[in-house]
Amino acid sequence: MFDPILRKFAGSFESVDLRYQHRFVGCRDDGDIVLAQIEDTSSGRTYEIRTRWLVGCDGASSAVRKGMD
Repeated sequence: MFDPILRKFAGSFESVDLRYQHRFVGCRDDGDIVLAQIEDTSSGRTYEIRTRWLVGCDGASSAVRKGMD
């Protein structure tokens, strides 16, 4: 489980949107933006998030890092 102290800190920023039961599928760098494909694992729905930055904090076998290749 995501550390409650980190969750509280991350959630204190208006620009942060914490989503649980979601899985990173892939991403595409379009220059000024990154398009991240996300799956809602509870519904199976896949959608894109447009963002300026994508940060991978998912360990040594980072799916985010591999997705940027």
